[in-house]
Amino acid sequence: MKCPIQTKDGGAELILDYCSDRLHREQPELALEFERHLTVDGCQDCARVVEAQRSVWSALDGFEAPAVSSDFDAKLWKRIEESEARPWWRRLFDGPATGWAGAISWKPAFVTASACAAVFLVMLAVRPGDSGSTSSDQPVTKAAATSSSAAAATVDFDQVEKALEDIEMLNQMGVVDTKDPA
Repeated sequence: MKCPIQTKDGGAELILDYCSDRLHREQPELALEFERHLTVDGCQDCARVVEAQRSVWSALDGFEAPAVSSDFDAKLWKRIEESEARPWWRRLFDGPATGWAGAISWKPAFVTASACAAVFLVMLAVRPGDSGSTSSDQPVTKAAATSSSAAAATVDFDQVEKALEDIEMLNQMGVVDTKDPA
């Protein structure tokens, strides 16, 4: 027999059925084959799992549930009646934990709204191609307006304005001839 732990097809179910004695009742030949795997093959992994599972089963067999108080039913029905008697608007904020089955929990909605607000604020704060100043701070010049769209995407408007101011200053000093030669 192949080791049930190393096979992915129903290995855990086989061990659980063996430990609960269901395998002995329903498939006794498979139970004998698994016992041979444990004893003859000496599979330590399966033996550890079987031992751990048997300790769980014995602990569950020894567990005794605490007794329910004699007035448990009366207290339960009283709480149900009190919950149903509450106004609908109070139950809206209670949510599903207090018995409103169709409620939407406010916590996930609040977290989702907060995340959307954070993304929106980041989008407002960081705009692609923004050089740190708004377009209202700087006048649009003729050179900037006529430049190609590819060059305009990489042009710093502060540099363009500074260059135009430098040309104007050189023109006033007579260093640059800006008259059209044609």
